[in-house]
Amino acid sequence: MSNIVYEYEDQLPGVQGKFDNLPITPGTQKELDFWYKTTEDQEKAYPKLKVYWDYINFGDNWTPSGTPWSSAFVSYILRGHDFPKQGAHRNYIKEIMEKKEGSWAAFSIPKTENLKLEVGNVLIKPRTQDFYATHGDVVYKIEQNKAYLVGGNVSNTAKIVKIIDVDSDGRITKPLSKYLIILKKKSSGLKNLWWLSLLAIGGMALLVKR
Repeated sequence: MSNIVYEYEDQLPGVQGKFDNLPITPGTQKELDFWYKTTEDQEKAYPKLKVYWDYINFGDNWTPSGTPWSSAFVSYILRGHDFPKQGAHRNYIKEIMEKKEGSWAAFSIPKTENLKLEVGNVLIKPRTQDFYATHGDVVYKIEQNKAYLVGGNVSNTAKIVKIIDVDSDGRITKPLSKYLIILKKKSSGLKNLWWLSLLAIGGMALLVKR
């Protein structure tokens, strides 16, 4: 099966580094509470969908049931954490892959042993056999050895789409099926590493001059 997610995954390494858990659980729970027993075609859903589309500056060229909103949902859930504002999952993957020194990093799930999940991780998979059809879900909470993934535009609503068993360290206990790419927010220490390196280089330069 041909899908752009396979092409991107082929270019990525397995997970390496340290990453942050993001404080998105309360805000995401509010979104889930709104969507409980609510679908995109209901009148009260329009203002909520407009919030998502306005957040990514998509404009008014959308309809509640005619325009897929799962990527806008992911972007909104991760607002305030430097996540790309995109209306298609393939686009935020590409942006993160191209922005090497950004706050987010992309990795291959199949190439990772003992995959560890953090709150805020985004897991992406092909959605259909269409080359550009992709879907991403967000780990919105981890508790009692369970990681909960939430997605938008799933069965015309937003909901918990998958519960993954993890150990006490957050590592998956069974291989993940279908998901191929994981996006992680770099820890503040990693983000600041380049600045510390510059300071160290500058310090060495001063010592040499003396």
